[in-house]
Amino acid sequence: MEQWTNYWQHTRALNSFSEGESALGYHGELRDYWHNKIAGLPKNANVLDVGTGNGALAVLCFQYSAIHQYSWEISAIDAADIRPQQNQYSDESINSALKSISFFGNTQIEKTHFDPQSFDLICSQFALEYSDLSQSLIECIRLLKPKGRLVAMLHYEHSNIAAHSRSEKRALDLFFNEADFLARVQEILDLVSQCMSQRENIQTNDDFKSLNSLLLQKVRDLGELAKDGHCEAAFNEILSQIAPLLYELRIENRAIFKKYVKQLNFHRMRLEDQLNAVVDSARKQSIEAILGTLGVECSFSEIVIDKECFGIVLEVNNR
Repeated sequence: MEQWTNYWQHTRALNSFSEGESALGYHGELRDYWHNKIAGLPKNANVLDVGTGNGALAVLCFQYSAIHQYSWEISAIDAADIRPQQNQYSDESINSALKSISFFGNTQIEKTHFDPQSFDLICSQFALEYSDLSQSLIECIRLLKPKGRLVAMLHYEHSNIAAHSRSEKRALDLFFNEADFLARVQEILDLVSQCMSQRENIQTNDDFKSLNSLLLQKVRDLGELAKDGHCEAAFNEILSQIAPLLYELRIENRAIFKKYVKQLNFHRMRLEDQLNAVVDSARKQSIEAILGTLGVECSFSEIVIDKECFGIVLEVNNR
């Protein structure tokens, strides 16, 4: 969970794996999709967002409630140590939402502190599938009011997001597992720091020349592996972050690189979590079986955003 706590405490993005406008919440077709799902809730509904991160879906629910002058009580939980209330945004509607939503970090959906039949809606985007579904689905049903609904958007084996994540994970594995590339970069930057602190001309240092030549060959070798693994774009993006540290030599580059590698490894761990959580046909059957034992029916539907498969949605109507 450290990789997720690290992410949420070091980003102002409301949702993970996002950038630009999408980092500040849901927009366009995705926003419209969720508006459609929450439109029929009572004016005094209680809503729970599972795996909230920095609050994207919870904020969307609060903004919808405010616009329609409803009095929704919104709670949001995450297994990571989240602190979204500490973030500030130029959009005051986001700041207002963060102050009004009840956030609970270090809280797993497998077992919560909420009373039975507390919520009209339990919603989740790319979070519920990370949990132990044999426990979390039971907890969701326990928390739902009679006629309450669970709507969970899940990572899906056929989604564009999953395909991109697989490519990015392959590229990261090349850097961490093949040819000791990162160790060689660190060795060069350690030498640079040592020489510069001693005011030695690094460009004439024989060890530097030898290490640099070896590293260039490793880059070429890894580049071929990336090509074979169909992850060239992700490989080149990572390389573009490392290369300037080797071109513009400074004493402080060693520390910068160590910090970057740490964050890169956290990102790799998050991708691995995501890919392990992807819903395939076997997990769908497992979900149906669990909910069947609870006496509730469920349905699955693919969601398409910008003409690409975005994920799969699980919907449950409580008895």
